Amino acid sequence: MVGWRCPKCGSADLDVRVSVWARLDQTFGALGADPKENEFSTLVDEGRCSDHEWDEGSPMSCRTCPYEGVAGDFALSSPPDGALAVAGRGIPEKE
Repeated sequence: MVGWRCPKCGSADLDVRVSVWARLDQTFGALGADPKENEFSTLVDEGRCSDHEWDEGSPMSCRTCPYEGVAGDFALSSPPDGALAVAGRGIPEKE
């Protein structure tokens, strides 16, 4: 089993930076208008837009103490080479 804990204090209360798909919602100003008038936002609640992933190189920090590093620093055991954690399910175990 793979798990993560802070290597400094042992806490499992951690934050990890993830990559997430988001829909780009754009509103353009009038033709020929200053591009600064264009508006955009991102939406993450539709279809594949809620999928996210992270790996052993993703930034991770402890919420209990000030320790910061990458997910691999916090791993209790080594994930399979090149494995990604998808949609919060964690890094899968080797079969």
